[in-house]
Amino acid sequence: MYYLSQPLPRMIQFVLNDVESPAYYLLLRGWSSVFSNLPAATAALSLVLEGLAVALLYRFGRALMDYRFAVVAVALYGVSYSSIYFSAESRPYALLLVASLSSCTALVRLLQGGRSPGRYWVEYLAASAVGLYTHYPFLVVLYAQNIAVFCLIRLGWRALPPSRWVLAQVGLMVGYLPVWPFFLDRLSG
Repeated sequence: MYYLSQPLPRMIQFVLNDVESPAYYLLLRGWSSVFSNLPAATAALSLVLEGLAVALLYRFGRALMDYRFAVVAVALYGVSYSSIYFSAESRPYALLLVASLSSCTALVRLLQGGRSPGRYWVEYLAASAVGLYTHYPFLVVLYAQNIAVFCLIRLGWRALPPSRWVLAQVGLMVGYLPVWPFFLDRLSG
């Protein structure tokens, strides 16, 4: 709430010097200008994002396996401590989960090949950019994705053109350049 009470440039400076990037707080600022900056109203954003995360978890489960797998994943997540905790926190965790699930689902769809690869590239890049600008640990998601794609390429998987993948990763890192100094400072601290 303190961050939201600051002028925008100062808010972004505070957030970047914490363990997050500014995407969630910019979204929260817009949300609170429409609804309210009362704690219940700001927590409601996380509740909405958690609802979206559950839908994306189901979608991810369907992309990986089938509807039964997706239903079990959603049921287990729905009763988990993380689900309950993240849905009540006015912090970026729910948005991080939304970005991670969307990014990973798009990657799975790209690896499966098939129709509409352009749509999945756009989803992958947008979700990954949101993740990068939401919380520094999203880089772990990108590292894991790159390791998986590298291993699949080494095994001869051809559904995902390696040159496109490398170009996408370079684009994400170039887009993340404004945040790198803050990330490296947090990492060294």
